[in-house]
Amino acid sequence: MAGIYLHIPFCTQACHYCNFYFVNTQAQKQELVSAISQELIDRKEELKGETLETIYFGGGTPSLLEQKELELLLNTISKNYSIAPQIEFTFESNPEDLSVEKIKLLKAAGVNRLSIGVQSFHDDDLKAMNRVHNSKEAINCIELSLNYIENISIDLMFNLPNQTLIAWEKNLEQAIFLKPKHISCYNLTIEEKTKLDRLIKDKKVEKPCEDESVIQFEKTIEVLSQHGFEPYEISNYAKKGFEARHNTNYWFGAKYIGLGPSAHSFDGKNRRWNVSNLNKYLKNCPSKEYFEIENLSVDNQYNEFVLTRLRTKWGIPMEELTTRFGTFYAQYLNEQIRNMIEQKLIFIDNKHIILSPKGKLYADAISSEMMYVQ
Repeated sequence: MAGIYLHIPFCTQACHYCNFYFVNTQAQKQELVSAISQELIDRKEELKGETLETIYFGGGTPSLLEQKELELLLNTISKNYSIAPQIEFTFESNPEDLSVEKIKLLKAAGVNRLSIGVQSFHDDDLKAMNRVHNSKEAINCIELSLNYIENISIDLMFNLPNQTLIAWEKNLEQAIFLKPKHISCYNLTIEEKTKLDRLIKDKKVEKPCEDESVIQFEKTIEVLSQHGFEPYEISNYAKKGFEARHNTNYWFGAKYIGLGPSAHSFDGKNRRWNVSNLNKYLKNCPSKEYFEIENLSVDNQYNEFVLTRLRTKWGIPMEELTTRFGTFYAQYLNEQIRNMIEQKLIFIDNKHIILSPKGKLYADAISSEMMYVQ
């Protein structure tokens, strides 16, 4: 079980909240596609003996790729990697890029899961976030996409500046009405050095309220659960059988390689990340000067195991934890969770440590308490 992630960093303009690596010119797009294709070839031994269960094109805006560019990358993958017959092939896209021709192209290329970055169905929100599309374009592209690809995922953001609970509920209602199979709802995080961060510091935008964030998060779980969307991870909700396999594999510690500038990889014991600079990536790839590697200590492997598993509906499996890391870490974790159980932040179900509805509000703090730091 393994996956491939390809980072396509091009964007037509910068969203005010985004801190992902991107460039807003496409002048080097063909050069980048050629470099990623070469990186795919150079790294095929890393997944030798593995079968690809998932392919994920992210960004940036991968929907800016043209047919010949997409075909080059997919042909390189098919020639150098073993691909499962029922592979999940996800493609991130923005509403303004999804014409009938583009959707047909993606479907013909094998894309069977489309992740659409809507963020909001309110034009005021979209303008404030500096999104290119408007609400009408978002609705139209989702309806259009569903004519060709069944598995559609919608990205939304809550606790935006000046966003009311009623406005957030209307976002959820509109998303549900469109009948996607998957909805991701992300709590807005104010990242340093973003335009939004500067606007808040300059008091041009009001900082979102943490209490409102809690209320909107609880409403998200309530509304989506009522309509058959199971909360299988802190930010992700799916109809039965439509959980994102690619991201689920991340949380379960499966192997994956990330290609392109700023992309990350994981082989179970080591993390690797490519340089977050397009020019440096193009100049140094395929040498060994475009990435760094961190060999994870056993402590860090345990910490990552706790952090990623706890976020999911399946929780932390104690038997697997004991098998992988030994009784020392299992005993340590049991000691850490006693007060959390009493406070009803977590519960034990079939030897799995699982966040309670209350605990989901404090997931990061809870996982931090469970981590082992010498």
